Amino acid sequence: MILSDKGFGFINLKDMPSGEYSFGNLKYTNTSWAATKDYKHMAKNHCGAVFVTNLVLYFASIGYSNLIVDKSKDNTFAAVHRIVGNGPVITVARKAKEYFYERGYTLEYSRVVSLEDIKEAISDNQPLGVLLTNGIFSWHWIMVVGWRQYKSIGDSEENYLRIIDSWNQTADRFYKVGSDSILWSTTKYRLSPL
Repeated sequence: MILSDKGFGFINLKDMPSGEYSFGNLKYTNTSWAATKDYKHMAKNHCGAVFVTNLVLYFASIGYSNLIVDKSKDNTFAAVHRIVGNGPVITVARKAKEYFYERGYTLEYSRVVSLEDIKEAISDNQPLGVLLTNGIFSWHWIMVVGWRQYKSIGDSEENYLRIIDSWNQTADRFYKVGSDSILWSTTKYRLSPL
């Protein structure tokens, strides 16, 4: 059962609506994000491990460089995949915490239940992991790095999450909240030294 023939409903930056919007984004430097296609020779159904790798890459980009194994994104994925494994993986937070602990950090996480909570997490520079579903056997992990809110006709609003979709090495992708797939769970992450 697939809810949409458009996959999960991800949108490229160039295809976003025009008009005024409010927004918030995580602060990070240029990052070469991990994508599932980079690791198909060593893993399968591995968007969970790719999401955790991108979580590592985000925190490394803001100064926690010793999270990267041998200064290599590929070696980091291999180390993360050793813990997270192949999918489908319905929960990744505890496994992510294990990886960060091995690298000398405490990864704290908590569930997020509203768009306002997402905005607050982004404002606090806390990346979010989102598990989407568009069918009973179709699940996908993404990382939220920002949000946009467009004012529509009347008082209605269109809400988008800026994402790393785990398929492309860019943060210039968006997910329109409530379209094409269901936001199954959302978790925010914060890092501190042990």
